[in-house]
Amino acid sequence: PVVDLGYAIPDLFPWKISNDQTLVGRTAAEHLLDCGLQHFAFCGWGPAHPTAEIWERTRMESAGLLLKDRGHSLQVYEWPRRAADRAWNAAQKHLADWLQSLPKPVGLIAANDERALEILDAAQLAVIGVPDEIALIGVDNDEVLCETANPSLSSVALNLEQIGFEGAKLLDRLMNRRAYPKRPILIPPLRVAVRASTDVIATADEVVAGAVRFIQQNIQRAINVEDVLREVQVSRKTLELRFERELQRSPYDEILRRRMNRVKELLTQTDWSMQRIAAACGFRHVENLYGVFRREVGQTPGKYRTEHSSVRSPF
Repeated sequence: PVVDLGYAIPDLFPWKISNDQTLVGRTAAEHLLDCGLQHFAFCGWGPAHPTAEIWERTRMESAGLLLKDRGHSLQVYEWPRRAADRAWNAAQKHLADWLQSLPKPVGLIAANDERALEILDAAQLAVIGVPDEIALIGVDNDEVLCETANPSLSSVALNLEQIGFEGAKLLDRLMNRRAYPKRPILIPPLRVAVRASTDVIATADEVVAGAVRFIQQNIQRAINVEDVLREVQVSRKTLELRFERELQRSPYDEILRRRMNRVKELLTQTDWSMQRIAAACGFRHVENLYGVFRREVGQTPGKYRTEHSSVRSPF
């Protein structure tokens, strides 16, 4: 019995395990939408890596469908047609020209982290700022690549460990001649690991930008809308109208959204106690964290951690 964990040859076996590529694309697009961006693009490997076609197209199409539902379009990079133009120097020049042509600011989804590094190189060649002009997100969350990139690269973190667990379970079933699933086992991504390449507030409204920046920098404190108002020095009604116009959500929603994202990050990336997570995310009481999390996410923090955590016991 054989299990293809890489899903490299989709039709080789009647059993399959794969990342949920549809959710990968949607997760990347959701993150860029949350940055307040209005323009979006996708850049894949194309003919340079034909095997990438298996998963690349699904990521691109799912991101495009989500953006279309939200009233946006997705521009897709087209590789040079001539093979000679796909050599490194010529291909990078072609990519730089495409980046120049995109409306700015733009949210750009790279097929994976390696492709994102090539985009960063092309952006430097074209003298385009990241993240101010291009907010760039990759896929894989390869920490060596992402942390050493300049700027550091935001990326969709895949649950590769869970794929390993599911692969072992499936192999056990096959070895013992037990029934196996006839449909692909799809593993959802863990989260977006947010870094400098998408650290952008895409709005020309300085009041909204200042408010979002204040929320972002103080989310570990028990701040509320009144604290934000004292920072930006406008009335509550004015701030709410500007938030709705620029971000399509209220200041309270922005605080809650960022607080929940921080809770999810700590649940999945650390083994901190709930009390410690509550204190680090601006909740005065752990009971408040439980109630808000369950209302907003639809499950308890403990269950969310079990299903999405990348921190596992070796035993």
